Amino acid sequence: MRRFSYWVAILVAWFLLAGCQEMDTSAGKLRFDRDICERCKMIISDRNHALEVVYPKERRRYYFDDVGCLALWVRDNQISWLPEALIYVTDFSNGRWIEARSATWAEGYITPMAFGYAAFAPEKKEMLEAQGKHIYQFSEVMETIQKEKGR
Repeated sequence: MRRFSYWVAILVAWFLLAGCQEMDTSAGKLRFDRDICERCKMIISDRNHALEVVYPKERRRYYFDDVGCLALWVRDNQISWLPEALIYVTDFSNGRWIEARSATWAEGYITPMAFGYAAFAPEKKEMLEAQGKHIYQFSEVMETIQKEKGR
């Protein structure tokens, strides 16, 4: 009986310590070709349009294959905590993870769910403007999709 109590105490202590650890909020935990989009339930394979939403309060990550899926998921599920979340997106030009809210967004791209918006690192803004692209902020992209494309 003592041995059993000892192991139960060890197990309880382990669970308590594991629960106290902070969540890793960095980007890039998405497993391409394995994880699915939260909204459309398709496997995420396009490395130039993926999004990762990290919500530390719930210790959860949500993955999306297109910014349009994120926008409509937020609208349809009345997600009120999005301002508290960390949102990452892959840079269209190189597939690296960047912060979605500080990214430079442009329209006119072929995307997994045909919403057409791509994200770029902020320093690529001038290059996109030189190409004649209209530049958007993340909030504008979300609002436009929720109003116009999500009917």
